[in-house]
Amino acid sequence: MSSSVSPLFVLALAACNQVFGLAQTVEHDGGQYDAPLDAPFSCPPIGGPPPRFAPLLHQIVVQDCLSYSITSGGRAIALCVFNGSYHVAEGPRDEPLIEIPEIVGSPTTTLLTPRLSPGGDMIVVNSAGVQSSILVYSRIGGSWQPLANAPFVTTTAAFLSTFERGPTGDRLFVVTIAALEEWAYEGSTWRKLLTESVQELGVDTNTLQVATDGLRAIVPTTSSLYFTDRPDQAAKFRPAVPINDIPAFQDVFMTDDCARLYFTGLGSIFYMQHE
Repeated sequence: MSSSVSPLFVLALAACNQVFGLAQTVEHDGGQYDAPLDAPFSCPPIGGPPPRFAPLLHQIVVQDCLSYSITSGGRAIALCVFNGSYHVAEGPRDEPLIEIPEIVGSPTTTLLTPRLSPGGDMIVVNSAGVQSSILVYSRIGGSWQPLANAPFVTTTAAFLSTFERGPTGDRLFVVTIAALEEWAYEGSTWRKLLTESVQELGVDTNTLQVATDGLRAIVPTTSSLYFTDRPDQAAKFRPAVPINDIPAFQDVFMTDDCARLYFTGLGSIFYMQHE
């Protein structure tokens, strides 16, 4: 999708060096960057150095969103502002997202980290508050229908990773201040697979973005952005290593081929390209 640049956005971009701590920020006509989505990028080998990204911002969508992520099937999900408040929204990658009216929290909770399964048929979202719960929805026909809540730790500090595919069902991590817990959805039930402490990961984080194959992950912290990997899904992730020259984005997503690093801010969705 080609993006347009409004005068207000040009003024906002002028401050991006200070806001995002990047060496170079350029506004542009998005059409010149509309390369095929299967451009020939690849991730580093397991155990190797982290991927590198060019310090150039590309604005792809003008929409106020949080927790933006993309499935391997090309569908995107996020929390986006509609009528002054954040709601779960979904749609094709790199295009404006549409509100899902069926997914709502209670008046005393806040929706956090909505995640769409690789097949695009299930959404899991944390409804956080004094009485928190992990809501699960299934796409049935043309609408989203609620299923039984997931049996995860239900604290305000619990965040959900993106989904990965596993041999017995789709998986995700529940991230707390103490540990990462990996769960699999097998048919109609959830099963806990493994737990990795933050000490083993080597950094303090409250979120995690995992590749669809489950072998690589982006780990945001308050001081830097980190990368980790593992040889197979039965193993724990190795201690995370910093991605050099990238600011400490808290709301970030990397594509499965390590080609793009997405993040949100200034009422827009941006990406940085593999270097």
